[in-house]
Amino acid sequence: MVFSELLDSLKGLLSSNDETPISNNQPNTELINELSQGMALLNTRKEQLDKLKGRMKLIENITGFAQGKQTLKDTSQKELQILQKLEQDYNRQLSSYSTNYKTFMSEYQKGVDDVKKCKANCMTSIPRGSSAWSYKRQACQAGCDLYGPFVQKCENTFKTSRVGSKNCKQSTAGRCQDGQVELGMNNIVTSSNYADANGVTIKDGCCDCGGGAGGPPSTMMRGKKITKCDQIPTAFGYTGSGGNYMTTACYNARVTSAAANKNLHTKYTALANENKELIATAQKIFDKIQALSQTDLKIQNKIDTKDFDLKNQLAEYGTIYADILARQGKKDQTIDGQLEDIRYKEDSQQLRLWIWTGLAILTILFAIQRMRK
Repeated sequence: MVFSELLDSLKGLLSSNDETPISNNQPNTELINELSQGMALLNTRKEQLDKLKGRMKLIENITGFAQGKQTLKDTSQKELQILQKLEQDYNRQLSSYSTNYKTFMSEYQKGVDDVKKCKANCMTSIPRGSSAWSYKRQACQAGCDLYGPFVQKCENTFKTSRVGSKNCKQSTAGRCQDGQVELGMNNIVTSSNYADANGVTIKDGCCDCGGGAGGPPSTMMRGKKITKCDQIPTAFGYTGSGGNYMTTACYNARVTSAAANKNLHTKYTALANENKELIATAQKIFDKIQALSQTDLKIQNKIDTKDFDLKNQLAEYGTIYADILARQGKKDQTIDGQLEDIRYKEDSQQLRLWIWTGLAILTILFAIQRMRK
């Protein structure tokens, strides 16, 4: 299975759940979405890899030049073997992640559905017109929320206070406990003077005050964050045991998957770690392909340069060769003319020689004749 196909399979796995409602609890929705946030990176990587894929053929099919051919081939094979090993690791991680992701989402969705059923049951089990039916229904439905899926343990998002550089444990001492702000301490824990460098207040960033990220399920009642059934009467203004009926209604809420929901955060943590490993492996593969692509590009540039130089040399050779042929033709004509001229001159010299020889003979004969007389 090639890398792009692996990405496609993962994309299909996650996108297949797009139409399934995940949760009516916003914090949990954000946490669940973190499991698939790596898909944005993986999809980007896939698009980039698709562009690089065509340029990988040169490295994958190197036949090389005579000089350095074997070295280049051996190097490319070694790099491709490393890439193949990374893809095998990715395939193994993807298989495990796919199985665990489906299991987690199935259990999580069941928890969400059970909360909805629980709330519907509150409406039927507490009939309208019965004693304190409205408050009991609200308390019962709050209990349904509190037994819902627990995805992540609470983590403090508050760093250190501007005053005294105190962390959450130090800043919440005597001011907050079990997610609730102590009486008379609200002005301090919500004050920007005690916030951290990022402007996060003690109440918003510390789990002990009901802030932070993640944590057990909670619900809002009359503007107050409720994390336990015992806190509901106070939200409605009850003191003492006057609101115990609301606490009872909350505890009587029945969510069939309550036990599984309570421990779901351990599976989420394991799955989130797998997600990180999967993205890390994908990044390694991408980096390796990028490196190979750069090598491929350098090779292609050298080939293009050599090809350009060869074409220039061939063009120059063609010009020189044509010039040689032209010059060769002129040279032949000149030599022929010179040879013919020489022959004419030789003939002329011989003719003159014969004329002078004849004249000499005649002169000698004339002289002999005169001497005889």
